[in-house]
Amino acid sequence: MTDKTYLLKADEDWDWRDLRNFVENSYKKHETAYIPSPEREAAIFKAFMKRWPDGKAVKIARYACKDGVWWGRPVTPLNFRKDFDSEFAEPIDKLMER
Repeated sequence: MTDKTYLLKADEDWDWRDLRNFVENSYKKHETAYIPSPEREAAIFKAFMKRWPDGKAVKIARYACKDGVWWGRPVTPLNFRKDFDSEFAEPIDKLMER
């Protein structure tokens, strides 16, 4: 498992590394097959946090990772890419607004 110091921070205080570590811990916990790519993940999570500011990126990740599956597919860093927003982040954001 990766570093879990993010657990001591408020959602709004997480950086992209905290988000990456949270997602990594989740897919490992759920025994999801995924080959890490540090450079790709850095770009994905930095961009995701810019698109979903003020702790919203963390809330989306927490929601998606609680079961480790979203729409029948395992949650991995690839779900956090911009081209997945319409089927991943946006629907989760709407569900959380209810």
